[in-house]
Amino acid sequence: MKTDETFVAGERQRAVRWKASTATLPQPARQAAPYVNNNGLGSGPAYGFCLPAEYAELTLLPEVRGQALALFAELGIPWHAGVGSGPGNHLLSSQVQCVNALGQMVHDPERIVASFGGVVNIESVLEIEPGRFLTFEYIGDSDYLNEARNGQRTRGAHCTSIDAAFVVRSTDGLTVLVLVEWKYTESYASRVAEPKDAVRWSRYS
Repeated sequence: MKTDETFVAGERQRAVRWKASTATLPQPARQAAPYVNNNGLGSGPAYGFCLPAEYAELTLLPEVRGQALALFAELGIPWHAGVGSGPGNHLLSSQVQCVNALGQMVHDPERIVASFGGVVNIESVLEIEPGRFLTFEYIGDSDYLNEARNGQRTRGAHCTSIDAAFVVRSTDGLTVLVLVEWKYTESYASRVAEPKDAVRWSRYS
């Protein structure tokens, strides 16, 4: 088994163990369930690392759940393979795990310093959006990559969106926008070229 496959298998087992032992889930949510895909369909085999669709929002930990659901709703951010207006039911969702890990930093700059201070020389953390020190699926104010459709962009869908972002004043006086890319168990196989690739090349170059 390849190293990446071994990691994925291990994380799936870890999720199954968490699901069975955590005090944050009611008993019905511990059942194995089909993965609800981007089409909103939950057909297929039942997996231990998926929650039943009606409990999908419980993939978010209690300490971040309420504020994360409110933030995504306020900013119109779609959840990846979301169930209804909430997150997906897959416990290994990178978007969900990013929110679980960083969600408390939205209103607590000291957590940002504690976690990222070894990477960025932080003098102070600035608000990136009104009332928020960290945000998700960030696209900024300017459409640098010409991705707007009919003059509009949707954070987290059909345009380049940064998984998480925050702004700091560095110890040398610079204002620094810090962009966070979050991957958990994704793997990317080689693919066939698409007509859209020419557009992508022009944007990113």
